[in-house]
Amino acid sequence: CFFDGVDTWHLYYQYNPTANTGGNQHWGHAISKDLYHWVNEPIAIFPPDDNTQVYSGSAVIDVDNTSGFFPDQKNGVVAIYTLNSPGKEVQAISYSTDGGYTFTAYEGNPLIDINNPD
Repeated sequence: CFFDGVDTWHLYYQYNPTANTGGNQHWGHAISKDLYHWVNEPIAIFPPDDNTQVYSGSAVIDVDNTSGFFPDQKNGVVAIYTLNSPGKEVQAISYSTDGGYTFTAYEGNPLIDINNPD
């Protein structure tokens, strides 16, 4: 969850758009002005393929552009999360140029892959 510095809180959560059970995990997205009333937004982060799921992670506003993704803005958002596929978990990054509503997967993903099947 983060505050955009203006008037909106953003909350991301593990979400399966096809069932009320685990599996097929994406990052759902909701916003709030008061932390009490929430509005669901479209899915924020999608898995890269049908055999992979988006697990937990973190999202931050990159006000100083330390990532290099946002040379001309102060409200870029970077998300770092686990991708899970059969027999493998890796760390990946996506970034948002619209304040956290939509994300683009970093072309260099996976960012961390230790080639461990556990």
